[in-house]
Amino acid sequence: MKNNKHAYLIMTYKPDKIYQLLRQLDYENHDIYIHIDKKCKYDKSKIESCVSKSSIYILSKFDISWAHISQTMCQIFLLEQAIKNEYSYYHLLSESDFPLKTNEELHTFFENSHKNFVHFESKSVPANKEKFIKYYYLFQRYNRHSRFFDILEKININIQKIFHVNRIKDETYACGANWFSITNFLSKLIIANKEHIYKRYRYTRSSDEFYLQSLILKTNNINILSYDKMDDNYIACERYIDWQRGNPYVFSESDVDELIASNFCFARKINLDDQTREIIMAKLKER
Repeated sequence: MKNNKHAYLIMTYKPDKIYQLLRQLDYENHDIYIHIDKKCKYDKSKIESCVSKSSIYILSKFDISWAHISQTMCQIFLLEQAIKNEYSYYHLLSESDFPLKTNEELHTFFENSHKNFVHFESKSVPANKEKFIKYYYLFQRYNRHSRFFDILEKININIQKIFHVNRIKDETYACGANWFSITNFLSKLIIANKEHIYKRYRYTRSSDEFYLQSLILKTNNINILSYDKMDDNYIACERYIDWQRGNPYVFSESDVDELIASNFCFARKINLDDQTREIIMAKLKER
């Protein structure tokens, strides 16, 4: 039976950077599921010592590569682990995220909503990203850090263009940010479609930015969204992200007042020391 607790799903390849985030999320109505990249070493006891009120689950199954299907597989794996306890909400975060509400405020905000917080860049795939799902990206596992595989991928895509490869055909797709806050209903829908997602998006670049948005459209579940305009507004996923000043902009100590005034649930990305984090949390409690 579903409870009214929330599951925080954290994907990280920098386990030494999550300690303060765990302390901030520690709350009797939160449980925390962490996936640490298989390439990384970590101190399990130090991670566990960061919380006293939340149950914490530490996992390390996938060797994740940027924009590779392994990112999508890890997200779904975390959902599968958490859904065994059937939470009312599942929040996907990384070590670069920061809560902009107190735990009590976060819990009340989402419990009063009953909707899903998923960002859509638009109602269909933008022209500059269509190629990511149109062609087969065969070397995504390696090409970010290898000039050789980067060239090989470009040759691969150019050959597909010559032969007019098109995996989209007449199907409907959309894309957006991969960070979400979703209900038990949508989490179950993702897991029910897991095999299709793996098969369809295996060779898609940045599949984690396509599969959820496309699933919502294909199953005609627009009504479950908190914000359904699909106009690239990050209020849709309650993440304060600034693409105007950076790629994205990294919030720092000088942005404390801006972060507090934003009224979003989470900020992404951040570069804050523990003292600055504590200052922000103290100010949030004083509001």
